[in-house]
Amino acid sequence: MVAEKYAAEIAAIRDELPDLEHVLVRDLGYEDRLARQFAVDPDPAIDPEDYFIIRHTGGTTCGANASRTCSWCRRC
Repeated sequence: MVAEKYAAEIAAIRDELPDLEHVLVRDLGYEDRLARQFAVDPDPAIDPEDYFIIRHTGGTTCGANASRTCSWCRRC
């Protein structure tokens, strides 16, 4: 996710980032983003071990000895 003022910089190097799938640009507005979406849900295959959230934290969210990243999968 980038601020709108940095979108052109990312676009300029996009070919150098083969693993980059999506760039979210802030401030484009909900209706504009919604209008650009597919009308049909892609229905991707989901494995119980797939992560559904990765949350970055100051350390207290997942316990006193937790790292600063907490991850949950569907089976957790």
